[in-house]
Amino acid sequence: MLTVWAIDPARLRRGHLKVTACTAVLRDADVGTYSVTAADDDLAERVRDGWRLAIQDGTATLLSGPVTGVSPDLAAHTVTFSGVSDLIYLEDRLTYPDPAAAAEAQTAAAYYVRTGPAETVIRDLIHLNAGTGALADRQVGGLTVTTSQGRGATVKTNLRMKNLLEEARALGRLGGVTFDAVQEASGQIVVRFRVPRDLSRSVRFTDRNGGVEDGTYALHAPTATTVLVGGQGEGTARTIIERAQVSTWGRRIEVFKDQRDTNDAAQLEQSATEQLAEGAAAATASFSVEESPGRVFGLDFLLGDTVSVDLGAATISEPVRSVELAWDGYGRTASLALGDHDQADDKTPAWVTRIRRLDARVRDMEVQ
Repeated sequence: MLTVWAIDPARLRRGHLKVTACTAVLRDADVGTYSVTAADDDLAERVRDGWRLAIQDGTATLLSGPVTGVSPDLAAHTVTFSGVSDLIYLEDRLTYPDPAAAAEAQTAAAYYVRTGPAETVIRDLIHLNAGTGALADRQVGGLTVTTSQGRGATVKTNLRMKNLLEEARALGRLGGVTFDAVQEASGQIVVRFRVPRDLSRSVRFTDRNGGVEDGTYALHAPTATTVLVGGQGEGTARTIIERAQVSTWGRRIEVFKDQRDTNDAAQLEQSATEQLAEGAAAATASFSVEESPGRVFGLDFLLGDTVSVDLGAATISEPVRSVELAWDGYGRTASLALGDHDQADDKTPAWVTRIRRLDARVRDMEVQ
């Protein structure tokens, strides 16, 4: 059963909206979005800037976050609220080299350097830059991070004024953990971690079992199979490491990764791993599903879990990177997107990806 809570600026639940239509897009370790159309009653008229919505299906809160747009329809006596998920607060923050010091006082440390299990490193990064461990004016009201259980592979940071969410997500992908943030009944916005599962055998969508209504898939050749990472030094004295991965596409594709901010062997190795992962061959799929026992989002699988889908002659087994849920008078429908959107997303043209990479390189140069 769908319930949409209206939450005031103090993060107090003020009641349920009378919803006529609702769509929510949930993304793995990324900012989700929602659109809720409700009767324009006394409660709805109060929901304006500073308010939040929480979308609950049954007992589970699927998404919560601030309202970013209000569009009344005077003829229909309804109002449509658009908004984003609570991970937006991480996207709003930079990573300070020294999170305990103000921006003008970033002189003690050139970079934020940490090594440890992915969950621990990401948890501390969020806690110190947006949570209760941050400077008072950088704290997100009510944002807390669960205690680390030390899950995930070992990762290392070497950060200076990077986007908090982008870096946390990259570390999560590298270390094998994922995370989300939702407001609980207590009013706290809690960042929680989990280890994605490989459910490719148990959660499988096919036209034979009624799980696939329509969809498309794409296979993408690699954009990098060999990476040269350049550390510190100049000319012949510069540290260079080469790493490669086997590709069935029959090409050796060389790229150079400028990592002049460090000469640490582990950091250079991690940089090579990240570049190879970004440039690896990819498979993506987008499809609508008929949820049935054993294949229900939120119950049988979650964001980040690997599931399988049979589309035509291809079987795609990839992590669930986004889920679009829509509710109407007939119930809930779901559409899934599998595969890494950072690598290949049919909604993100290749030129956008190139511009993002160029922008990232420019930001690196700006903070050296």
